[in-house]
Amino acid sequence: MNNREQLEDAVLDLYPSVSMDDVEMLSSDQLITMIEMKRGKREAVVTVKPVKTRIKWTKVSSSHHVRDGELVFVELWRSPGGVEHEHLIECGDRVVYEGRAMSASILKHYLISGEWVKRVPKPRKHRAVVRVGDRVVHLGYFATQTERDAAVLSHKLQNVSPNGFTTNPLGI
Repeated sequence: MNNREQLEDAVLDLYPSVSMDDVEMLSSDQLITMIEMKRGKREAVVTVKPVKTRIKWTKVSSSHHVRDGELVFVELWRSPGGVEHEHLIECGDRVVYEGRAMSASILKHYLISGEWVKRVPKPRKHRAVVRVGDRVVHLGYFATQTERDAAVLSHKLQNVSPNGFTTNPLGI
């Protein structure tokens, strides 16, 4: 029964409600499957699609925050059951805040200090130097003046820099 016409005739005999146009559109494998299902050689495959229950989440709020020193966009979503989910999105170089496009660093500075600036000020470096004899020993740069003063004091007391290295290898 490999002849195409014989397959079509067999399907039309087994399924009288099917038209010839529909049978001609089917492939030979499909026709063989239909014949085998009708004769009981093959069971019909029934596929049941899983029913998707969609939970409708609603956005409660969204805003920019500074978390772990990084600027993030936080969205708060709530399900009908009252479950809340916080979605964090890392911000790039430019952000939109209250309808204005701006630099992320300016917005971060505003969120931390509460002050709008045109340019974000650079952190000031405090240089620690100590005079030993006729030469000047550089101890490093520090973020605050108190850290710098502590480094200078520890050097004067121990002749050792805060990182543990001896600043005067000759011991003079």
